[in-house]
Amino acid sequence: MKVWRRETALSASDKAGCFYVFKPALRTRKKNWQVRSARQIRSFLRKQRTIYLTPGMREYPTLKKPFRYWLILDVESEDHDNIEANIEAARNLFSSLEARMLTDELQITLTGRGFRFSWPYYFEASAFRSFMAWAETYRSIDTGIYSGFVKVFSPETYVLDVASDIFRMDEDAYRYAVKNLNDTAQIDRLALPVRPLPAVWTNILKEAARTLQFSDSIISLDYTAPAVRFILPVSYLHEKGISFQDMGGYWKLSCCPACGRPDASPYVTKTGWLKCFHQNSCPAGISGGLPPAEWLPDWHEIVEPTTLSATLPTTLSNARTAIYNALRSQKNVLIGCTPGSGKTYHLIQYLAGLPDIKTVIAVDTKRLAKEIVKENLKAKILEGRSTTNCVKYEKAEHLARRGFSPSAILCPRCSEKENCPYHEQFKKLTPCVVCTHAMFNARTELQQNFKVYVFDESSAKSFFFKILCKTNDINSLFEGLPSKHEVIAKKINSCVEKAMEMLACTQGRKAVRMRLYTSADLPKEVKNCANLWQMAGVSEAEKQAALADISAAFGQRHFETYPQYQRRLEKRVKTFSSVRWMLAAFSNSNQAYIEIEERRAVRFVYFELRKPNLPNDARVIVLDGTHDQQEAEELFRRKLQVIEVGVELPACQKIHLQIGLGKIKSIGKNKKWHKKTFQKACQHLPVNVRSVLVLTHLKIQDTVREIAMELLKDKKIDVIHFFANRGLNKWSDFDSVIAYGTPMANQNSLLDLSIALFPEDAEKRKTWRLEVGKKDLVQNVHRIRPVNGNKTIIIVGNHWPQELGRPDYTVNLKRTHGKGQAMAGKHNKNFMEAVTRCSAFMELHGFITKEIGWLLGIGTVNEKDRLFFYKQKAGGLSWLPEVTDKAPVILHDRRAWLNVLEAVRQKFQDAPVLYASGRQYGHRKTKGLGTEKAVIQFYKKHGFKYEPQSWFW
Repeated sequence: MKVWRRETALSASDKAGCFYVFKPALRTRKKNWQVRSARQIRSFLRKQRTIYLTPGMREYPTLKKPFRYWLILDVESEDHDNIEANIEAARNLFSSLEARMLTDELQITLTGRGFRFSWPYYFEASAFRSFMAWAETYRSIDTGIYSGFVKVFSPETYVLDVASDIFRMDEDAYRYAVKNLNDTAQIDRLALPVRPLPAVWTNILKEAARTLQFSDSIISLDYTAPAVRFILPVSYLHEKGISFQDMGGYWKLSCCPACGRPDASPYVTKTGWLKCFHQNSCPAGISGGLPPAEWLPDWHEIVEPTTLSATLPTTLSNARTAIYNALRSQKNVLIGCTPGSGKTYHLIQYLAGLPDIKTVIAVDTKRLAKEIVKENLKAKILEGRSTTNCVKYEKAEHLARRGFSPSAILCPRCSEKENCPYHEQFKKLTPCVVCTHAMFNARTELQQNFKVYVFDESSAKSFFFKILCKTNDINSLFEGLPSKHEVIAKKINSCVEKAMEMLACTQGRKAVRMRLYTSADLPKEVKNCANLWQMAGVSEAEKQAALADISAAFGQRHFETYPQYQRRLEKRVKTFSSVRWMLAAFSNSNQAYIEIEERRAVRFVYFELRKPNLPNDARVIVLDGTHDQQEAEELFRRKLQVIEVGVELPACQKIHLQIGLGKIKSIGKNKKWHKKTFQKACQHLPVNVRSVLVLTHLKIQDTVREIAMELLKDKKIDVIHFFANRGLNKWSDFDSVIAYGTPMANQNSLLDLSIALFPEDAEKRKTWRLEVGKKDLVQNVHRIRPVNGNKTIIIVGNHWPQELGRPDYTVNLKRTHGKGQAMAGKHNKNFMEAVTRCSAFMELHGFITKEIGWLLGIGTVNEKDRLFFYKQKAGGLSWLPEVTDKAPVILHDRRAWLNVLEAVRQKFQDAPVLYASGRQYGHRKTKGLGTEKAVIQFYKKHGFKYEPQSWFW
């Protein structure tokens, strides 16, 4: 800018100091802003009545970003037009500053209505955020001046002789002081900054910076799903002779694919919507454009990144053939076929033909293990410790709760060790054994000397271990260290107390937990979390000295066996978990941290993922209907050949009732609301349904059970909760399932596991966390084995899993508008009847329009007159289905017709969208379904005049 280049005649002293950007009037244009030093401003002000300065100072001649800031506070009350209230606010602030010894060299300026507190100090840009955090703790301070200009001198400003004169000020004295005095002698009293902050102010900003770090440590994960990625169909556009140009935020097309006209600047958004400016003649110009499904053939959503692969549906017979071939391929395989397609059955048949090959089958729960053995598999179930197989079970449980190994401490000295049923089962292992994932990971002998390892319903959660210990456990360890380390314990406790105080000030916010990590090298999700050692003021030398003593006192010595090591510590420490946390924390591990949560005790956390240590030449078979290839390969440390087959659900009725019903929302609703919503789901059950499996959230399971028993008295009912029934086959004879709610796993609880699984990829972690709940919904729906056909699936929630195929129809129960009117779901019977009538006509004639809907007796509340008129016309029409003698169907929502069309279109998936116009629609375009050929044939057959200009495809 020219104004910067004009400032050339500056002295050497000026060049070494601070310079200010100022403007002589509030609305002065940028090209007229000027740069002056403090000395030049004073000389300039004697010729100027008003001056506005930026609180940010710059260094000449760069004049780019501010590198220092003026210590200035703009003080007003909430009622900033009330002078008395402003005076009271200024007095309160002055008292607060005086109590902290911050009023030295304070200058208070009356600004015409409020007050300005300023000091002849400046602070560096690195302390700006800390200063803003400190200033925001006072409600009377307006920090907005730091993003613009502040009026430092005008005829309405007056500088108090002594700052304490604020207590002798009243409204009359204030008005007199600022009454156009224009005292140019006050110019020399401006508190322009000349030196850096004194120690008292530096300490204030340091404390504010520490508070900021605590505030940043509050965990708040991103719960949003990955955005839909649209890929421009280049080949399709080339076939139609359409060129395109990438404009950054959209693609500009040479011609509109919908209307074929090049003169309306057609374009495609990054989410795939086609836009055209021919609003009267092009479907892409009506109602804001066309979504990709309506202008692209064979389009389907691509979600990126994704962990679940969409598969083309096939028959149950083909799926079983694929499973059969995969098991006999002798390769490491991941069989991800639809639940219920026979993965476990074919596995048992395969293993029955391999009697000499030692095999381990690991499953999620003991109930699953019993179901597998029931299928005539000659296998032995390995039992965990219990009162029936361990004479010291209670002591073993007590040791396990303290984090110690019972096998290392109790078993070597047990009087029954020679005849112990628990250990005896591991000495005489049969060729095929079945156990839980937890036992498999705990017993090293199960990870050796076997040739085939089968993981049914594999879950990374079973191999993830998270230990927790309390403050008292950590403090007791410090008592066993040299006294010089007690200061570290005090610093940690002081830091935790400060964090708890900070967390208490955040009540009402969504984020209510804070983490203090022991490492500076953190993943993206927790990058802002504070470092424990930095916040506690523990130096690296102190930490290393403590680590040496901790390792000497609590680490395993080179001459000790593991049982000896465990027995030694069992006598010295309360918990072994605290030892593991201390060793990890003082080694700067990012797997150890302190978690402070509102209304919960402080927890010292250490986590790790114990991946199975399998022989390199052993074969791995993973069976999982809702598989994740990346998760499985990370967990078992080898490449897996994926056999991915989705089974179509024959003759199954699939209904999606769209409404937000996550865990938090469902807990907040009363029984009356749940009964009303659940009743809408029950209305969609076929009349001949005999048994219903209800899936819901654990917190509302009892409430939903009472409602289901009341509404479905004549049905066989079972109510279970999400995340607890993976792989079970006990409900296979049920003929319907209602998923009441959308399971979403707690993102915070999965954070550590996702970090352990994918330490280098933040996007993989986020997507994996979001998919956990969705995968469990698929697993639970398949408990009734819909692959066998003739089942009813009803999902009440926002999410419909793609693995189930498209729903037969969707009813939107979401509340809209201020009146809370439900979209097509408020009158379900009317909506269902409308879909039935339109589907019948569509099947007969190949198209459906709004006018046909009126003839069928379907309309909204504001179309009652039309329905009466068309009812008279429909009496003699032989080509209508036999529905005209029935009562009209009144839909109570302005978008009801579009919802009916969507339900019909899901039944006739090949039906394209059409738009019809005419006098009956007020020459507007209305949406319908069908092909041009079907319309022409219908018009010709029944003697109607076909007008091409009234139809758009």
